[in-house]
Amino acid sequence: MELIKWILMIAGILAFLIIGCMILLRSDEKKRSRTKQYQENIDMLNETNEMLDTTLMELESYNEPLKKICEHIDNFNHKFLGQK
Repeated sequence: MELIKWILMIAGILAFLIIGCMILLRSDEKKRSRTKQYQENIDMLNETNEMLDTTLMELESYNEPLKKICEHIDNFNHKFLGQK
């Protein structure tokens, strides 16, 4: 009876060790998955940021011509519409 008790205790300990190792392996897989997803999100944000920078540079390049056109329109309005 004592021998069966020891065998069951050893089997139980081994079973819990195996279950613990499996849990650790699964948590490591989840951690890797989350890290990969996090890195993909960072890459996507960096790509979006670069696209926004490019768009901003394009829009800023239009500022100077638009300012000149607005000045011409203001001059025209002042010249022709300001006279009564």
